Amino acid sequence: MNLRLLNRLYTALILFLTLFLVYAFASQARIQTDLTALLPSEQQPDALLTAADKAAEAQLNSQVILLAGSTDAETAFQTASQIADVWRKSGVFEQVDSSMTPNLDKVRADMQKLSLAVLPQDEIRLLFEQPQAYFQARAEAAANPFAAPSPLSLEQDWLGFGRFVADKANPQSRLQWDMDNGMLFAEDKGKTWVFLRGRLAGGEQFSGNDALLPLMTQSRQIASENGAETLSASGALFAAVSKAAAEKESRLMSIVGLGLTFALLLWVFRSGRVFLLSLPLAAGMLTGLAVALLTFGEVHILTIVIGTSLVGMLVDFPLHWLAPSVFGPSEKTVWQAESAMKHVLPSFAVSLTITVLGYALLWFTPLPVLRQTAVFSGFRFIWRVWCHRFMAAAAVSPLPCQNRAFCRINRKSSIPCQAV
Repeated sequence: MNLRLLNRLYTALILFLTLFLVYAFASQARIQTDLTALLPSEQQPDALLTAADKAAEAQLNSQVILLAGSTDAETAFQTASQIADVWRKSGVFEQVDSSMTPNLDKVRADMQKLSLAVLPQDEIRLLFEQPQAYFQARAEAAANPFAAPSPLSLEQDWLGFGRFVADKANPQSRLQWDMDNGMLFAEDKGKTWVFLRGRLAGGEQFSGNDALLPLMTQSRQIASENGAETLSASGALFAAVSKAAAEKESRLMSIVGLGLTFALLLWVFRSGRVFLLSLPLAAGMLTGLAVALLTFGEVHILTIVIGTSLVGMLVDFPLHWLAPSVFGPSEKTVWQAESAMKHVLPSFAVSLTITVLGYALLWFTPLPVLRQTAVFSGFRFIWRVWCHRFMAAAAVSPLPCQNRAFCRINRKSSIPCQAV
């Protein structure tokens, strides 16, 4: 099989894997960010408990709770109203709950039914033993303009039994309902906190949408302009922040690793052609990711982070392959890519075998992330060497040493360098 046919076969495989990755990521989310997925399979929770947890998480992760707080109650209500309007117009949320209007007729009917059942024992005893004192206290409470309002009018609850229904219905809640605007609020340490709830348009999987985090930043800016502050809580928000942080770290590690590596190569060879080495690197990453998806169906974000931290190992092979073009024995010696490849290929075949076997041992560990790393990194190294062997060798011409400082350093080390 000649080199041209192998090049065509390699190119066809690359195109096939590229199309597969595009289809895989377009059809569904393939990047796993759940930390419980890192646990060994024998330590995974029971399937029934897992299903119950997922159902509960789906309910919680599809909601975003925000509190707008200020020492001035009117400012807090106004800020919450403005943020709610922005949320509704953003399209991020399917439903935004900023106020509620209860069915007062139904509430009054339920309170009348429950009023006698929830009457405290002290009030019952006072009513039987000292009815005059009870009705006097009731009259004073009804005439007090600063007393807490009741949904029941004086005609509907002239005995005053309905006063105790609200406290018995939810004794631990600090939430209050504002009758003027219908908003829920709570008071804590001199501040009024108004509650907002938004239900994400895409459910629990919406955490990956890039519009959620900018919207929350805009909400904080609105509160800051009004002299208020916000507090937010949501599983989807936490997942979006974690995903953004992981992607940022992965990009940073990749950029720094590739930047320093190619800076060294560029300093040594002084030729822009060294950037062609990025093609085998990209092909290896693409192949490793594709094979990992075919094997596991998804890839954890930590697998990609670990893989991108090994960029230096990926350029070790081409660096040794191209080094003879710089350190030629004499000016008459002409460096040939194909012959140089054949010269270093046996030693690097041994190196590749040892490296791949080392990664293959990770397959027998119980941790899923290490098994994914074994498949991802192993196939990435194999495909990278294949790319150098069948494509780069045919495309790269000699790279003479044009770095005088590097030549002088190696000349002092008794390593002859080609004349400039």
